[in-house]
Amino acid sequence: MDVLAEIRAGNASREVRISAAKGLLPMESDTLVEVLHLLSTGDEGEIRSAAEKSVGDMPDNILEAALFEDGWSPELLQFYARVCAERSGPLEAVILNPATSDRTILDLARAVPVVLMELIVINQVRILREPGILEALLENPSLNAHIKGRVNELKFDFFEKKEVPAPAVAPSPEPAEEPEGPVKKDLAAAGAEQKDQQPDGPKRPETMLQKIVRLDITGKIRLAKMGTREERMQLVKSPNRVICTAAIRSPKLTDSEVDSIVKLRNVHEDVLRYVAIKREWTRRHSVVVNLVTNPRTPIPIAMKFLNHLTPMDLKILSRNKDIPEVIRRTGRQIMSKKLSKG
Repeated sequence: MDVLAEIRAGNASREVRISAAKGLLPMESDTLVEVLHLLSTGDEGEIRSAAEKSVGDMPDNILEAALFEDGWSPELLQFYARVCAERSGPLEAVILNPATSDRTILDLARAVPVVLMELIVINQVRILREPGILEALLENPSLNAHIKGRVNELKFDFFEKKEVPAPAVAPSPEPAEEPEGPVKKDLAAAGAEQKDQQPDGPKRPETMLQKIVRLDITGKIRLAKMGTREERMQLVKSPNRVICTAAIRSPKLTDSEVDSIVKLRNVHEDVLRYVAIKREWTRRHSVVVNLVTNPRTPIPIAMKFLNHLTPMDLKILSRNKDIPEVIRRTGRQIMSKKLSKG
């Protein structure tokens, strides 16, 4: 039985609807997302309540990955924006999904935390369509100086700046004389030779770097969240804080990727800050060692993890000239205490 088709058609029995609302029927996550939306908005009270509870019980990474998919209706995305108002992962997916209505974004702009305000303010195409988003951001109680500055810049550039008269165009110079005789023949031959050298075969497939370069910032964030491992590893090195932190917060990120990322010497320090607050990652000894020994890790974070290192780790660390002296000195002190205790 196709539960989704039955619920869409209004033919599912009450027992099936209750079981689906409670998440008891086996189905893919994207199917469950649609089923819970349908039952939460168009069914009786008991079933609606059960469906909304199931939404609350869905892990953030699963719900976030599903909401990033294309093809959702604006109504479904608006529903999840409402019921996930305190969950940054699913909200991020809603904000970055092109199918989300401008009205939904405008409502979110008044209430989301700063990290999500940044995702709203970078979508200039949407802001041009719905200028009220800028005013909504200014009403947000979490507004900080950085976001306020970005909003005011956009207001001025898009809606307040007066047109500057175009400078007078200088008369065009006389066209150069067309070359004649041997010179004309040489130029024609060179052009023909260059044309002959161009390959006539099929167009080469786009490389990963070419794909990334042609994307706007919103597209890069979506790719950082839902792309391949190789794409994430490239985008996590972006100097743009919003893009690189989107990569480290990807619901598809694996432990082996985290191990590779904390070794990078050209990664934004906010990426390392995020790794440091994820207890499921810092429980692994390799992650802690690489955090402490990465020169990009902020000193207070590195100091916090020194006590988790073994005497051998601390001995190696004390000889690492890439690490700030304060960390090496503190590491030597901790190593002495550990060795004195036997």
